[in-house]
Amino acid sequence: MIAFVSNRDGDNEIFLMAFPSIDGDPVEEYQLTYNEAKDSVPGWSPDGEKIAYASTRDGNWEIYVMDVEDALHSANGIVLQRLTNNESDDLSPVWSPDGTQIAFASNRDGDWDIYVMGTDGTNIRQLTDSPGIETKPSWSPDGSMIAFDSGAGFSRDIFIMDSDGRNPEFVVRADGGWPAWSPDGTRIAFFGRLAGNPDIYVVNVDGTNMVRMTENNLDDWEPSWSPDGEWLLYVSLQIPDIYVMRADGSETYRLTRDGDEDWTPVWRP
Repeated sequence: MIAFVSNRDGDNEIFLMAFPSIDGDPVEEYQLTYNEAKDSVPGWSPDGEKIAYASTRDGNWEIYVMDVEDALHSANGIVLQRLTNNESDDLSPVWSPDGTQIAFASNRDGDWDIYVMGTDGTNIRQLTDSPGIETKPSWSPDGSMIAFDSGAGFSRDIFIMDSDGRNPEFVVRADGGWPAWSPDGTRIAFFGRLAGNPDIYVVNVDGTNMVRMTENNLDDWEPSWSPDGEWLLYVSLQIPDIYVMRADGSETYRLTRDGDEDWTPVWRP
């Protein structure tokens, strides 16, 4: 299953789709959230039973958690757990591999930095503190490190740090961002404007062997690995739709064709 965001219901909501066989079978889709606010950037729990996401349903961007089975079987009646509650914005929640923490981005300290908290919203700790913008955390598979993008505006580069915020290291220039750590722990996917418009790239964690995965006249964003490391989801823009390609770039398929905007796909563990 793949969680993603779409405005096909009139505003941004969280949906699921079943990853189809690659023989033209239709994609099965399921709506999880129903409200007049915006819901965005879903992140799966390691056991695949819950999704953390950001929502404006209480005025500004805050982080919530829902039970997926509950959401599938009780439209408009899901029980939500609100994890953050402040006047600033919190976005991009992502669970640690052991299921004990959620990393997220927040501007509560005046600019965007990376934070972590317990999965019940307690024990919030700030990991980065620089005058730039740090967003989109991504845990290494063993939970020991976090990748993130850092820089100015929409032109950010890729960094890694220990999971407690120590020892930040530059990985690669991206002029983009949105890092996604591969399941085997050796590579990071991201989008970059290194050749003009945004494309998907993959690089070793030590910054070597960068490979450009997409090359077209559209903007390609928001990569996400399949749990087995064989596929990469991403968004390609004209009207934003979700695509998938093999991790070696050999095959590409379009998954959504509804005429609305589909964003931020992420694979169930």
